Amino acid sequence: MSSNCLSIDIFEAHTFAALPGGSLAITLGALACHGVAAFTLLNTNYGLDLSVVPVSTLVAFIIVAVVAVANVRLPVENLYLFLFPISIAVLLAANLIEPGGQPLETLSGGLVLHILLSLAAYSVLMMAACQSILLALQERRLKHPGEPSFAILPPLETMDRLHLVMLWIGLGLLSASILSGFLFMDDIFARQVLHHLVLTSLAWLVYVVFLSGHYLYGWRGMTSDVGEFQTLNGEEFPIWVLLSSIVVLTCLSAYFSGTETAMMALNRYRLKHLVKQRHKGARKANRLLRRPDRLLGVILVGNNLVNFSAATIATVIGLRLYGDTGVLLAPWVLTITFLIFAEVAPKTLAALHPEGWSFRSVYILQPLLKLLYPVVAFINWFSNALVRLFSPHQGEDNENLSTEELKTVVNEGAVSVGERQSMMVRLLDLESVTVNDIMVPRSEIVGIDIEADINDILDAAATSQHTLLPIYKESINNVLGILHLRRMARLVNMDNFTKADLMQLTREPYYVPEATPLHTQLLNFQKEKQRIALVVDEYGDVQGIVTLEDILEEIVGEFTSDYASNMPEISPQEDDAYVIDGSAVVREINRALHWELPLTGPRTLNGLVLEYLETIPESNLCIQIDEYQIETLQINDNMIKNLKIRRLEKLKPADHDEED
Repeated sequence: MSSNCLSIDIFEAHTFAALPGGSLAITLGALACHGVAAFTLLNTNYGLDLSVVPVSTLVAFIIVAVVAVANVRLPVENLYLFLFPISIAVLLAANLIEPGGQPLETLSGGLVLHILLSLAAYSVLMMAACQSILLALQERRLKHPGEPSFAILPPLETMDRLHLVMLWIGLGLLSASILSGFLFMDDIFARQVLHHLVLTSLAWLVYVVFLSGHYLYGWRGMTSDVGEFQTLNGEEFPIWVLLSSIVVLTCLSAYFSGTETAMMALNRYRLKHLVKQRHKGARKANRLLRRPDRLLGVILVGNNLVNFSAATIATVIGLRLYGDTGVLLAPWVLTITFLIFAEVAPKTLAALHPEGWSFRSVYILQPLLKLLYPVVAFINWFSNALVRLFSPHQGEDNENLSTEELKTVVNEGAVSVGERQSMMVRLLDLESVTVNDIMVPRSEIVGIDIEADINDILDAAATSQHTLLPIYKESINNVLGILHLRRMARLVNMDNFTKADLMQLTREPYYVPEATPLHTQLLNFQKEKQRIALVVDEYGDVQGIVTLEDILEEIVGEFTSDYASNMPEISPQEDDAYVIDGSAVVREINRALHWELPLTGPRTLNGLVLEYLETIPESNLCIQIDEYQIETLQINDNMIKNLKIRRLEKLKPADHDEED
């Protein structure tokens, strides 16, 4: 760092010694070295250093750079006599004083740009303020010849032109600083920085009013064209002023275009969540979105006003530069410019970051809507009248989401919640699944026959893996009650207990229709204070048993400690096939192997194959259902006992269109 600063001292010292009439090349060389030194001081290994010494070095560099640029067209080299000693003193201080500030490590690139633009604007406008003081002293010297002379300074007219140049450059940098803060600062409207925004906006407004009045009404007594240094008669603006207006209007158009896209791209559900969190920007955006016609009205009024103004100015520029040919070329050039910088680029950026853009824009849109409300109200009234001619039932569309739409929202919009996302989707699926789909079939029901010997009953209870057992007589269609095995512990210490004692511990059986949807049955379990139900068909015959645990497993997945239930019917083979029991439930096979066997027909794999064949095969055979190759291995008692299934590679249709 020290060697860089010393080299700059030498360059500027040589330049200073050569003045007046110093070499421009040497001046630019010294300026370049000064810029490198400022960059090195600011950009440390630990982050951006905004302590006094680095910032002072940057400010001095910007001031000298502005004067050096102005010196190309204005004879202001005498000002170097004031500026170069200041720059040399700042650089010497950088060599002698160790940086005392704490570097900022976590700043984003956009925020760094905002800080640098703010420093640049401050530097130039501070120089313009000093310039105005020198102008006042020079004018006073002209009115009072006896006071000390300022002959070393450039002429008054040159100083006035330099003052205007600095104001225009400072205004441009200040505008860029405000725009970058709007784009890259998340808390630009926070209370702790709101006063900075208000004061900066007032300063920007003062500069705009002054420069506008200078060119429109000749404030300060003269109007200088920085490009040609000619006095205007007030009937036309310089070309560079018109071009600057095009740039400003392009930025405004980009703001309106991006805001329209961002507001329409907001996630309504996340917006409601942020409103509940009392996010200020979200609450304002939500209020605006309640009346989309007014929101679009104010955006489109502003955008069209800006676009047509830019088109008018572009036509004037084309006419003055190229005559009638320029008038023809202006729309084409302006269209390409606006498409890139005022449409495609800002809308793409707004679509990528809708919240950041929208929550800042609403602070401008709300007062703008109040300002333009009469115009917006009239346009909305007229446009709504036209819309009613083509859509008389507008506003009657149901905005409530269907189950399938809600599942899509969960799948696409909750990618960061892991297993909870799958649970939410399965919860929504309960509506399309009945108790018949998940029940334990009649043939697999484990119960106690009250007609059995008392010792057999005790053995069955002791070896049961279930807590609740149905007590039946002769047939499962004749269920007498449901026994909780924990209650049976009361009979263990009794010397003699009878079947009547056992029946006193049971509760009445609870029956449900086989077509009951799971979400309904879950509520019924809660309402009836039950945990197990017997599933019956339309004839009243028991078809199976469903428990509360079965329904909960449909939501959260398997959590039972019953290891015998972990799909022993599925045996993987070496050739990537599976030997599966014919009584296995198709839903459980799909869940265990992540397959997509049809679920609209029979419950079991045996039933699925028999339905496809429409007959009971007499010998083993091989079929294909969708992308699954199924081979029967054992057929007994009119039932397919075992099957071998292999999933083939899913075939893609020849006319399949590639998704975007």
